[in-house]
Amino acid sequence: VIVIIGTTAWLIAPSIQRPFEPPPGYTEHTTIRIGGDSDFNPDNGVVGGNGTAADPYIITGWYIRTSIIWDGAMAGIQISNANVHFTVRDCYISTSASNRDWGVYLSGCVNGTLENNNCSGNEYGIYLGFSSNITRSNSNCFSNQIGIVLNAECTDNTIINNTCSNGGYGISLSSSSSNALTDNCLRSNSHSGIYLISHCIGNEIARNEVSNNGGHAIVISSGVDNLIHGNAILNNNGVTSTYNASRTQAYDDSGENSWCVSGETGAWGNYWSDFMAPDINDDGVVDDPYMIAGNAGAEDCYPLTYNPL
Repeated sequence: VIVIIGTTAWLIAPSIQRPFEPPPGYTEHTTIRIGGDSDFNPDNGVVGGNGTAADPYIITGWYIRTSIIWDGAMAGIQISNANVHFTVRDCYISTSASNRDWGVYLSGCVNGTLENNNCSGNEYGIYLGFSSNITRSNSNCFSNQIGIVLNAECTDNTIINNTCSNGGYGISLSSSSSNALTDNCLRSNSHSGIYLISHCIGNEIARNEVSNNGGHAIVISSGVDNLIHGNAILNNNGVTSTYNASRTQAYDDSGENSWCVSGETGAWGNYWSDFMAPDINDDGVVDDPYMIAGNAGAEDCYPLTYNPL
């Protein structure tokens, strides 16, 4: 299935037709749609202040069945053109039935925080477009077609400590730069764990567990100056414990990205479950580089012999 948003085409997994019910303790709320700073009010789920920076807004504790129609898609919480500080915390957002739903949708926002949310069974669990300085942390995106999406000029955002599992793709970036993807778990998705398309520049992908995905753990089909290091890359793309150069766990069609770092404190790349030896000098780094699939000859020059997480 190909979905076109603006000028960007997304390849997504088949629909996952399953509504999800929250655990006890959530209060059901209608879908929330905020079109600017003046829309942060109790009718739109605001329960008080302490979203930081002079105490702006917090939305928390709601269970939402997605049903807002927006450009042919849907969103449980949709926030657009917001400059104030806000936090969306401890919300459970699940598809109603159609699986054309978006859990949390942010566009044109700055200074927002999304934390401890559960977005399950949607098309996109959490979507971000034309936004910056957004932190997304400690959220569970389960059984979505794409768990977390950064699309269309997203810059300087932090994606940390999230789990994206049992969907189509874990995290996907498009035309986005200078974002940090750290300490996330991308597990058991049918396609890739992390997927960068449409000229992504200068993003850091570090200390993530990317495991048991049907496709490559990390794919960079278009992008430069991205830094990928310290990740635990385990059993993706159908690999076995025996290294096979024709079937590896990552793909880079650019060759202008760095899959390892080096400096005064040493050199390290990533841990690959199919490539842990030889290490003749016992320095924790495999003596040979790990070759990355693609036409650019990319490689991890310092593959680790141990799981760094």
